[in-house]
Amino acid sequence: MQSATNDRLAVTISPSRVALILSAIVIFLALANIFVHLAESSFGISPEEMFGLYNFFNMGEEGNLPTYVSALNLLFAGGLLSLIASLDFIRQQKQNWYWWGLAAGFFLMSFDEAAQIHEGIVGNLMIMKFGRGEGVMYYRWYQFYIPLLLIIGLLYIPFVRRLPLRYLLKFGGAAVVFLGGAIGFEMLESYLNYYDEGGKNVSRLFEETGEMLGVVIFIYTLLLYLQEIRVELLFKLKEQEKDEAVYENSHLSA
Repeated sequence: MQSATNDRLAVTISPSRVALILSAIVIFLALANIFVHLAESSFGISPEEMFGLYNFFNMGEEGNLPTYVSALNLLFAGGLLSLIASLDFIRQQKQNWYWWGLAAGFFLMSFDEAAQIHEGIVGNLMIMKFGRGEGVMYYRWYQFYIPLLLIIGLLYIPFVRRLPLRYLLKFGGAAVVFLGGAIGFEMLESYLNYYDEGGKNVSRLFEETGEMLGVVIFIYTLLLYLQEIRVELLFKLKEQEKDEAVYENSHLSA
């Protein structure tokens, strides 16, 4: 919703509406993923016969629509965190560096999601160093990230203790949903791949959907926080009268 006064354009964002739109996009991507897999497994339509739709919607592939939607959501969250950090810095709040740290983390995760660093680089380096794992540890990349997350979690204990309970519960819920998808179902997929079991497509569906919904919950909570502290986005517009006055004065002086 927008409102304009003289030289300012105020933009009002509804947290619930944003969350609803983002959730609808995630649900659409999940249904599209199910559709292309059913078309292949139940109706015998090969990926080549789907005119590119299989790779475009398949959550098991990279560099497609689900990948970039996920990356953009992470980028959006990083932008909101940067805004909160900037406001806390202006107000000289002690915890502003915690918000900056979260913003940097989400920007890195967005880049990682788009470039697939965790699997393409970190995972391969771990395999080169330690070899392939077994069972749920068949994929190596999260064996690097889990200790890193634990260290970050310990560093953020003072920040978490300062959060109001209502935000702590929402942020915690977002983390559970996100990590349940990103690591929990990734471990299940690792196990299924190692033992060459079926069900990998279902595991990937829950993995990617969980990741995206976790970020949506996080974005919703950040928007609620910004709404509570009464943040308005104001865009300054040039006044037409001033521009015309400058134009007329330049002609008179000439």
